[in-house]
Amino acid sequence: MLLPMDGRLDSVETTTSFVWIDDGIVHIETKGTPRTADSVSTTFGAVRDLLGTARMPALLDLRKRLPSDQDSWAIFIKNAQMFSAAAFVIDPDVHPRVDVYPEIINRMLIPFQVFTTEAEALAFLAAHKTP
Repeated sequence: MLLPMDGRLDSVETTTSFVWIDDGIVHIETKGTPRTADSVSTTFGAVRDLLGTARMPALLDLRKRLPSDQDSWAIFIKNAQMFSAAAFVIDPDVHPRVDVYPEIINRMLIPFQVFTTEAEALAFLAAHKTP
């Protein structure tokens, strides 16, 4: 079930994530709850509903989530082009390695980087905001 957060029309809550738009950037914050391929797909569906046909950069805050598996990466890659750029914020203690996917996404799909702080991620995404 998708619910607006705090009555805001530019936000939604899924079973595993909070999603909102702020200053031209889509924020996706995981709750740290167990996820499935369906719940990840539901989150990206919620993002698509919020964005419509617009493309914005996306900040995915994964600090509360367990390391990504191949299914999660595949779902992200399938949906990546709805964004003008994307940045993951991770906890290096929880996510000691992120495989080769970020480099592949950055080279072939959209500008994409992984950061350990939200401030660094937002600075990267600011360069990819649409006017």
